[in-house]
Amino acid sequence: MTSFDVRVWSVDARRGRKTTYRVRWVVAGRPFSDSFATKEQAERYRAELKAAARNGEGFSEDTGLPESAARKHREVSLYDHALEFMAAAWPTAAAKSRISLVETLARVVPILVRDLAGRPDPDTLRSALRKKLNQGPNPSELDENERKAIVWIARSSRPVRAFSDASAVCDVLDALATRLDGKPAAPEYFSRRRRVLHRVLAYAVRKHRLERNPLSKGNLPEGWTAPQAPDDAVDPGRSAVPA
Repeated sequence: MTSFDVRVWSVDARRGRKTTYRVRWVVAGRPFSDSFATKEQAERYRAELKAAARNGEGFSEDTGLPESAARKHREVSLYDHALEFMAAAWPTAAAKSRISLVETLARVVPILVRDLAGRPDPDTLRSALRKKLNQGPNPSELDENERKAIVWIARSSRPVRAFSDASAVCDVLDALATRLDGKPAAPEYFSRRRRVLHRVLAYAVRKHRLERNPLSKGNLPEGWTAPQAPDDAVDPGRSAVPA
């Protein structure tokens, strides 16, 4: 349901380990909020909400978003979402966590794509994504083939809302549970990557790009189970085989 009963509050600062700026608004008596890294970003978002209300747009009572913003949020590609998430998560993530974030997303983002011409070599695409996702102060430069790979993934990446489709979720989980050589990944390794992806999708729920987290308990596709690793399986995180 939509409502035209909307009130938007002033931006407030939330101080902690890192100061963030919160926008709060109310739709039909229900409070909503979103946080931003800078006050300028928060003020810009607040202005967009107020403009939508002035223009007579209905606001969703479920997500709190005006109709135009809801459409925009639903269409954000997984590639763009991954970059945005990494920028938000990087400052407070430990070094090992940063590696897990980059490696998991470099594996997942190429799974949910449209079948467009010019698909790059998988190794080249993963290498390019690792460099783009790295939010450190001195990221490695892309070579010519990697630049072309990034252009391709930016065009072909499907919207985050693709995770609303159980078959897409299964495709991604299968990829996380399988090494690049086709053998099952160690259960410990799979669990670690699944936790990372759960965090990425929780951010999508927060940004109203998904209604629910498909990796949360009780939301996993019915009948899906992680492949069992053989007794002699080697954790790819401790071997020379990239994952």
